[in-house]
Amino acid sequence: MKKLYGVLLIMFALLVGTACNKEVVETTQGEQIAPYMKEDILEAAQAFSIQNKHELTERLAFSPDGKTAYFSTRIDEKWKILESSFKDGKWSEPELVSFSSDFDENGPAISPDGKQLFFSSTRPLEGTNAKQDLDIWVVNKTANGWSEPSRLDDSVNTVNNEMSPSVDKNGTLFFNRETIRENNYPLVEILVANPENGGYQQAELLNHEINIGLPAYHPYIEPNGTYLIFSWPRKGHDQGSFNLYISFNSGGKWTTPQPLGNRVNVEETDEMGPMISPEGKYLFFLRKETYFINPNITQSEIYQLDVTNMITSVEESNEVVDIIDKYENNEFPTVSRKPRQVDTKYGTYYEIFVRSFADSNEDGIGDIKGIINNLDYISELGVDGLWLMPINSSPSYHKYDVTDYYNIDPEYGNLDDFQTLLDEAEKRGIKVIMDLVINHTSANHPWFMDAVSSEDSKYRDYYKWIVKNQKGYDINARTEWDSPTWHQVGSYFYYGTFYRGMPDLNFNNPAVREEITNIAKFWLEKGVDGFRLDAARHIYDTHEYSDTTDISGKNVEWWETFGAACEEVNPDVYIVGEVWDRPEVVAPYYKAFDSTFNFAISDNLIEILNAGEDSTLDGFSLSLANSYQTYTKVEANYLDAPFISNHDKERIVTSLHGDLEKAKLAANIYLTLPGNPFIYYGEELGYVGTKPDELIREPFIWNKDKTAPTTSWEPIRQNENISSLQEQKQDPNSMFNHYKQLIHLRSSHDALVKGNFEVVETNSDKLIAYRRNYHDDSILVVHNISNETQTLQNSFNNDNHILFNSKEGSSLTNNSIVLEPLSTIIIGK
Repeated sequence: MKKLYGVLLIMFALLVGTACNKEVVETTQGEQIAPYMKEDILEAAQAFSIQNKHELTERLAFSPDGKTAYFSTRIDEKWKILESSFKDGKWSEPELVSFSSDFDENGPAISPDGKQLFFSSTRPLEGTNAKQDLDIWVVNKTANGWSEPSRLDDSVNTVNNEMSPSVDKNGTLFFNRETIRENNYPLVEILVANPENGGYQQAELLNHEINIGLPAYHPYIEPNGTYLIFSWPRKGHDQGSFNLYISFNSGGKWTTPQPLGNRVNVEETDEMGPMISPEGKYLFFLRKETYFINPNITQSEIYQLDVTNMITSVEESNEVVDIIDKYENNEFPTVSRKPRQVDTKYGTYYEIFVRSFADSNEDGIGDIKGIINNLDYISELGVDGLWLMPINSSPSYHKYDVTDYYNIDPEYGNLDDFQTLLDEAEKRGIKVIMDLVINHTSANHPWFMDAVSSEDSKYRDYYKWIVKNQKGYDINARTEWDSPTWHQVGSYFYYGTFYRGMPDLNFNNPAVREEITNIAKFWLEKGVDGFRLDAARHIYDTHEYSDTTDISGKNVEWWETFGAACEEVNPDVYIVGEVWDRPEVVAPYYKAFDSTFNFAISDNLIEILNAGEDSTLDGFSLSLANSYQTYTKVEANYLDAPFISNHDKERIVTSLHGDLEKAKLAANIYLTLPGNPFIYYGEELGYVGTKPDELIREPFIWNKDKTAPTTSWEPIRQNENISSLQEQKQDPNSMFNHYKQLIHLRSSHDALVKGNFEVVETNSDKLIAYRRNYHDDSILVVHNISNETQTLQNSFNNDNHILFNSKEGSSLTNNSIVLEPLSTIIIGK
């Protein structure tokens, strides 16, 4: 999982409410099961939970005088609410609340005046016996305890799950609603319902600063309604690995949530269920080891943090400020790459997530030696090159946030190991390109930590800084995926397009450009064959420089300079860029890159194979031909980079609803197209996987018993039933042998490797056909994407030899080709 950037927060020493003139300062370290008001309610609740092997959930709730505590736990497979009272100097044994039922009940929340207790329950509606989804219920304080529960009306409750209520002193109710999205993952959002005539107005979603498509759990509203604390995923964890965040109410609008400091949020744990004690002194919350580190951990632990004087007011000016930035709009000399030579750059590449690929020392984590030990497998598969996902030092599991560009992350090995890998790969004719992540650094990088420490830092201008109300900038600007772009440190804001833990480098600073080219040259001198360039279109980004209008032009200009610098060390350097956009946006980047990933191929293949017909606007083949023509206008010797899955996208088998035949057909198509195809590790075994990211990066299964070199850093869940490589090698019909046959077929025919692309008309939306022509060699490729047998007439000239036939029953006669459902025939002279 992605680790939280705690060092960054230590440097900040504060959390900032960006738009409401509030700030949060860190206080003392949270202590596990520390007594509340010098008593042992936490110990009592925790002991009860541990003794009965149950998990505490949601949050603690206290009566206004602090003498009665409520919490939920699981008893006999049902959630129950218990209470404990402070009498005679001690807390009583927890007991079920008086309104308890035979149904699930959890998430108690008491109104600030103590007159109402809200909770969520599956109890049936009056007059029915049917178990309901979770709805929010309320009991009222009586002279003898609590009234009978009443379900809140339909302005709050729906057919979805409503849960985790919290109420302020005005009776305004905040709560969670859980709905299920099309991908079967829950969408958990925070809503607010204002009181009206003894009931509530229609509940509404909080603004997009909070509800951005990530699950936002356990809202706690401060009694005066000034701030909201809730549990939100760490960046990159769409469904898991939660931290506590705070957002402030600024004139009715909620500000961009900021994580509570690393005194609260700890690496590799989930923090949930926040609650402030009645007198405002303590923050209580639950913590447990995150599911992505250990899915078997269920026991939550209660933590307490003294937050006295935690929130203070800060006055800020609203006057527009015009600051002259010497790096605002720097111009640089135009540098072009040498005329493109592609003969040495053709090949099929294999993308490896090192952490998941092969473990050499049985520590559970894949490493460089693990790759070295299995290079013969790479050779057997038939690929020509490796793309290594990031291997530089980094605090995260994925390593797309670098702290040292000149070193290998110790989890993966060292520079000597890497040099051995390069040498051994070269012996086998395998090239190695590495992921170079230079749009941003980690917030833990020494450059950024030094930049934060002083405005006079040498590295201050390695990053882009503005102040509030700076002319030409909007500190509330959002990215295309609706996350903040500017992140506050004191009275300054720095740019980070992906998130606050990944501050963007300032490429208008010549010193940054020099640093980056030196880094590239360092690795090329060691023998790296090239680079995959992450986030290539974000070097100059939409909101980063107020005077930059031609963003693509500035990006291409930088990358040409970068490429020319690389060619000084290796004239045959291979550079492939990640430009996730339409072909007309991608095309200019071919001035700088040898290849760009063709995301449209992946998307279009998924669409037509699921439909069973070519439903794309111009037809799959013609659309491809048009995009190739667009690229040719920029660079005649471009190399496309087709793929069907990678570390950011759902696994292809999952995208095709588990249909292995369609997955094989997808491979038949993209592995016979022009350019350099990229295979994502595990794809050749038929891997499945949908987000969050960890679940599309599961360990490669080498053997049936899943022992080393199979890694264990992440449990194999979605691919638990996938046959191992060891087993698939013995099965002639396995996905592995299918890929192996295709790759070797491709490499043995120049027309498939280097040939042009000629559309063949089929007069059918069930067939896709094209020729690959190279000198006198011409190969016809025909695919049946439907579930019915199809025939293609008169399209093969003198071709009369079947090079590849994916299914028995497909055949070639003198004037027609008959194709079985979901099949491919490749014909050559």
